[in-house]
Amino acid sequence: MTFKVIVTYQIHDGTIMKKEMTGVEKVERTFEKISCDNIEVVRVYEHGSQVQS
Repeated sequence: MTFKVIVTYQIHDGTIMKKEMTGVEKVERTFEKISCDNIEVVRVYEHGSQVQS
């Protein structure tokens, strides 16, 4: 089973980006400490391959 995901994220210069993906098989959300900040990392698995946001 696959589903549609819309990911909204902010890049390092403050720009807000949006990406729509179809055929998503799995989504993982984790937090990683980067330069003393807790950063949310979302890994999206689409058609058998990993796309990281």
